[in-house]
Amino acid sequence: MHYDAVLVGGGIMGLATAYALLKRGVKRVLVLERYEVGHDRAASTDNTKAIRYEYAESELYSRMVGRSIQMWRDLEAASGADLYANCGVVSWGRGDSSYAHLSYKTLIKLGIPIREVSPEELCRLYPQFAVADIGYVTINPEGGFLRASNCVAAFASRVREMGGEIREHSHVTGLLEKGGQTQVYLEGGDVVTVSYVALTAGAWGAKLFPQLGLTLPFTANKQQVVYISGLPGQFAPGPFPVFLNLDHDLYGFPLDASGLFKASVHRPGPVIDPNVVQTPDADFTQLVMSLLATYIPRAAQGTVELSRMCMYAMTPDEDFILDRFPSLENVVMGAGFSGHGFKFAPLIGALLASLLLNEPTEFPLEPFLLSRFNPALNA
Repeated sequence: MHYDAVLVGGGIMGLATAYALLKRGVKRVLVLERYEVGHDRAASTDNTKAIRYEYAESELYSRMVGRSIQMWRDLEAASGADLYANCGVVSWGRGDSSYAHLSYKTLIKLGIPIREVSPEELCRLYPQFAVADIGYVTINPEGGFLRASNCVAAFASRVREMGGEIREHSHVTGLLEKGGQTQVYLEGGDVVTVSYVALTAGAWGAKLFPQLGLTLPFTANKQQVVYISGLPGQFAPGPFPVFLNLDHDLYGFPLDASGLFKASVHRPGPVIDPNVVQTPDADFTQLVMSLLATYIPRAAQGTVELSRMCMYAMTPDEDFILDRFPSLENVVMGAGFSGHGFKFAPLIGALLASLLLNEPTEFPLEPFLLSRFNPALNA
């Protein structure tokens, strides 16, 4: 069967792009997922993902967050699913040069209702925190977290309801353009003929792109998150916000639907083969618990329920790749989301759909083009 569009990768970005294409009237849309949608090693798989405006001096990312929140609310209405918990975001640092302060200056310009508070005021409003070495704090009532597994399921359901097809256990091994069409080769010998292709393979792009003849500074990186049980209701969404201290790279969430508190450290981990299952690192868990003991002491008194492994698909500058694939006219790629892309999924899907269909994009794509790595990669 001939398809109008194929998405290579059935994580949040592939599903969001499929949804955007179907909304634009593209009829025969196929999502190819090498494992199962929502499998436990996918970057999209988790209970919670942060959605925060705080991006230091990057006004573009902050504006994209605002648009993404609107689109998540639209998906909630269309799907009837509970996706977005607007519990607010606390950001802190050591001083006025901190990531938090740079973010504050950007968000004030954009009219976001963020405010500065003293460390003492933070601890009055949220007694779960300790002053410690906190020098600068902001509280943003806009933002919070996404119920990640619900988001993946909502996109998958809408894709199927709108006539799209999701084919699991379909491992793409190659692409070839022929006669104005693209042939997608699958492990086992199947070939799918398609008009347009979007590569949204997550960390597996580190394996796929070289197979397709494209060398990029793009890696799969080991990541770990820690889940803590036994914490009281004062850590539920509302009484407690999403928090981030990007001077230390610490971030975390209120209790999820399972009653678990999640925290981690946002930094590039060791480069890994995405096909190799990783094991938790006890030293990493201890680092997270030590930071919590300093800044959120009561959280560190809970029980470490588990440490879950996941992956970042990293670029050196931690900016995304949203571009046409060099040498393949009808192929685009969405990659390198570097641990902070999930919140943008509906917008990324719309941007990739516009790129595929040669339509104007809602936001400029120049910061996300391949040519920033090498001018010769300009598609």
